[in-house]
Amino acid sequence: MQDKDIDRFRGWALMALYASMAILGAMLVLAAFRLWPSMNDGATYMFILTACGAATIILSTRSSLDFYRKLRRGERPKLALLPFVLMVLTLFAASEMISAV
Repeated sequence: MQDKDIDRFRGWALMALYASMAILGAMLVLAAFRLWPSMNDGATYMFILTACGAATIILSTRSSLDFYRKLRRGERPKLALLPFVLMVLTLFAASEMISAV
């Protein structure tokens, strides 16, 4: 009984993590658009950050909703690793863009 409760908690925590990655990706893209006018040569960074950020938002939201649906049905959801990889790329692109300011 206790193992099942821990698995459910872990599932809900992962769902919240995916949702927070989608929100963080959206915030980074918004911050990049706000910083873009102050950059001298930032079109490449802006394109990479927007592409990675959009992919992070879409896949993290999709994974979060998939986790939610499967947890509500009592099924065991699969762990999606691609949103984590895209979040790392988004953070890397954001740090490069911010360091170029």
